[in-house]
Amino acid sequence: MAGDAFGIIELELNLMYEILYTKVSVVHCKSGYICRSVCFSSVVVALALFHSEEKQGFDGFDVGITYFLLLGAIVLDIIAIVMLFFTIITLMSIQSNRTWVKKMLNLLLAVKNRRIADAANPPRPCYMQLLHHGWSESVSQFNLINYCIHKRSRWMQKLIDIFHLTNVFDRLNYVKSVSFTGELRNFIFNELLIIARTWKHGANAEEIYSGRGEGVLRERGHHNLLPSVEEVEYDRSLLLWHIATELCYSDTKSNAAASTGDDDDIGKYRNFSKLLSDYMLYLLVIEQQMMAAVASDGEKSEEDEQMRACNTILSIDTKFNFEEYIYVKSVLFDACRLSKALKKLGEKDKWETISSVWVELVCYAASRCGAYTHVQQLNKGGELITLVWLLMVHLGLCGRFQELGSFQPFNFNPGEEQVEATPFDISGVK
Repeated sequence: MAGDAFGIIELELNLMYEILYTKVSVVHCKSGYICRSVCFSSVVVALALFHSEEKQGFDGFDVGITYFLLLGAIVLDIIAIVMLFFTIITLMSIQSNRTWVKKMLNLLLAVKNRRIADAANPPRPCYMQLLHHGWSESVSQFNLINYCIHKRSRWMQKLIDIFHLTNVFDRLNYVKSVSFTGELRNFIFNELLIIARTWKHGANAEEIYSGRGEGVLRERGHHNLLPSVEEVEYDRSLLLWHIATELCYSDTKSNAAASTGDDDDIGKYRNFSKLLSDYMLYLLVIEQQMMAAVASDGEKSEEDEQMRACNTILSIDTKFNFEEYIYVKSVLFDACRLSKALKKLGEKDKWETISSVWVELVCYAASRCGAYTHVQQLNKGGELITLVWLLMVHLGLCGRFQELGSFQPFNFNPGEEQVEATPFDISGVK
């Protein structure tokens, strides 16, 4: 079911992209069809007239260039028509009418089936293959420790700062991409199902929406770890868990347990934790516009933030040694304490806990990022956090959308009655 759910979500996001960032909504109307037909016919007529005219006295090179431009315009129009035929709106319109066109379209698109089918990632219907161009199914990674180890030289950094190219160079040097595997898709979907069932069974909705790891830690009885998510701001919590995850990931005992194959789940949850940890730090450092509202909880005004910062500074006990205070308040040392506390757990419990906490941290950011910011990312190819956000909406886990009720699907056949869409039914999912 995870593959089907994410397939529907990708389809919806691709549809949003086509409507917001392409001319497909303009072309899919009578006036659009007429204009495109007139333009294509005009180029064909121009080519025919030019070919029938006598060309004595004209330079051969100029004649060749003219043929090349006219034929190029025709080819571009044909490509545009073919791409228009394979848009989501066209395919959904064809899907609603069971005609021979659908069979021919499925036959043509079957050639485009480049996806490798496996148990965790079943193949999609052939008419979905060409739609997969929207999201690359890759997850960007940024590791803080790797960034600190491979720091740029001072003169290079000054040169980059002069031209304001820090973000560009960081992407080139420190950001990498990994595949969004079927196993990770299933893991995220199952974790969200657990959260959805908790909410369906009468849990406090506010706790579900604002949870960023507390639910997992309480459920597993790790109350000593709650301060790392409850008593710190979200961005600091991300740094704490990112460093702690990296320390646990690099631990020799953990590596040995994952490599021996004694328990396949240990290596699986370990990799999930690493991937989501580096992905969230990528959003925090590189995609700052997405995390700006999340880091400040999106609810406090700038004046409130300044007052809180001033109060924090004034609360420092000046009798303490400064170096001692830095030791106590350092994110690095807090992360070291957190990693040591996590290492006291069993290997399987440790990585199951870390991976589940990271899913909640992703969900927290996804639900507070803002729909406008998610839509903006579609123009850049989309992000995993956007897919998680829309999946949460379908499962009824985004508090901001509860009052909006069920979604109304786009109606591509104005003559037909529009059917109300409902969230995913999870009652029969095990």
